[in-house]
Amino acid sequence: MAVRTGRMPRRQFLGTSAAAAGSLLLPGKAPAQGGAKPLAGATLNVACWSSPYAKLLTEYIPQFEAETGAKVNYETPSFPIYNQRTDVELSTGGSSYDVLNLTFIYIGRWIDAGWFVPLDDYLNDPKTTPADWDPDDFLPGATAAFKDKAGRLYAIPWTADIYMAEAARYDLFEKAGKKMPDTFDEVLDAMKAVHNKDGVAGFLAENHYGWSFIPWLQGFGGTVFRDPPNDLMPVLDTPDAFEAADFFANLVRSYGPDGAISYTYDQVAATLRRAWQRPECCASSCRGTISSMR
Repeated sequence: MAVRTGRMPRRQFLGTSAAAAGSLLLPGKAPAQGGAKPLAGATLNVACWSSPYAKLLTEYIPQFEAETGAKVNYETPSFPIYNQRTDVELSTGGSSYDVLNLTFIYIGRWIDAGWFVPLDDYLNDPKTTPADWDPDDFLPGATAAFKDKAGRLYAIPWTADIYMAEAARYDLFEKAGKKMPDTFDEVLDAMKAVHNKDGVAGFLAENHYGWSFIPWLQGFGGTVFRDPPNDLMPVLDTPDAFEAADFFANLVRSYGPDGAISYTYDQVAATLRRAWQRPECCASSCRGTISSMR
């Protein structure tokens, strides 16, 4: 999450309260100033897209309010609704929120437009952040994306994603005499062997293709931008990109369930759980249809 810029006097208020607001995300109690409640009478409007972590934070809001004296209005809409609503709010100069989740796919747009406040001054100030809490404790790769070109940090990461291939029904691979594939040729060979066996589709991927397609694109030697972050010219018109797109589209079209092209992350997870729950899928053979997901 990250603290928003705002109009006076809200911006002046945020300057004294940003670290306290951030304590919703940080361990320990909000910093106190001589026993006084530093945000007494203030209201903080906070939003984050719905996730287990975002919902977990609701359990800490009463403690935060008791320690700081602030009132917190906290929203957790779904991922697409949150991003749409937040982008409209920011781009139109709205002032409905004080603290927002800085969604990864919007980092460049939201930070470069000056819609968020750098956290460095607050995180490095012992009056607003506990001395034993150090942003450098986070892996550099996790925080690098939330910095501007000057190296200023705008958000504290609460999740780090990777992409991996997994099999919900590895018993079907074993019955077909296949192993988890290591090459693209082996992926196609495995899909042909296991697709629709026992009513299970061979391949699943969520429809956030700006995320789910990229490992395949780069696996074929392609990339999205010419020289990020300095040169963001798209380079999706190369032979490698065409080959990757054709391969990936064929996987989804030929080996996915009906409607696979529109499957959300939640639908993918639910489909995998259903495959897992089949009686034929014993504990010794389940490892995780091959799935491309977070």
